[in-house]
Amino acid sequence: MNILICVKQVPCVEKMKYDELTQTVLRQKDDLMLNPFDASTIEQALTLKQKYPSVHFTIMSMGTMHAKAMLKELLAYDIDRAVLLSDPVFAGSDTLATGYVLSKGIRCAGDYDLIFCGKQSTDGDTGQVGPSLAQKLGIPHLTNVIEIEENTEQYMVCSRKTHFGCDRIRVQYPALISFDKNNQMLRSPTLRGILQAQQKQVEVWGADDIAAQREKSVSYTHLRAQRPISISYA
Repeated sequence: MNILICVKQVPCVEKMKYDELTQTVLRQKDDLMLNPFDASTIEQALTLKQKYPSVHFTIMSMGTMHAKAMLKELLAYDIDRAVLLSDPVFAGSDTLATGYVLSKGIRCAGDYDLIFCGKQSTDGDTGQVGPSLAQKLGIPHLTNVIEIEENTEQYMVCSRKTHFGCDRIRVQYPALISFDKNNQMLRSPTLRGILQAQQKQVEVWGADDIAAQREKSVSYTHLRAQRPISISYA
């Protein structure tokens, strides 16, 4: 089974700074961390691999080159492959553009059975990227998942949090699952995992590597700023 995990590097909440001119969150190297929802997602994936050791993990992130160090550290968690999508064209991407870029990257990464991601990021807090990504890939998706209850070669059964309690839903592969945070903390990597990670490299792909169209890779706000609207009065 091949599982691709989407993660994001976000600013620490207590250190978060905002650029009023560009209307974007400033991302300084020393103030960045793994998105907490993604940390919970990785823990769910590691729990699954304890039951099924043959599971192959690819971890993917879209961001600046600062995220390369984060992915290198995550390779110590028995992750087989790490890919960073990084290009100046991607700077300031909104959720629509982010879903598009990730979908292009995932198609280039190869076959997958499942895509895991956090429900939302702490710097955007929209919860839109997961569903948007699933729509672009043409696969079903589940949101607000808190636990994997059953896994077979054809489908997975998950517990999904709702306003009225929990739903128990079965989804067939391929599918995307976005996880809510639960009470499980991300475990520490093993010494064996740390040593193995030193032998692995983070692959860095730009817009040309994944054949991403520039006009779809940037936010609508940025495009609008580059193309002033001309209004004529009849």
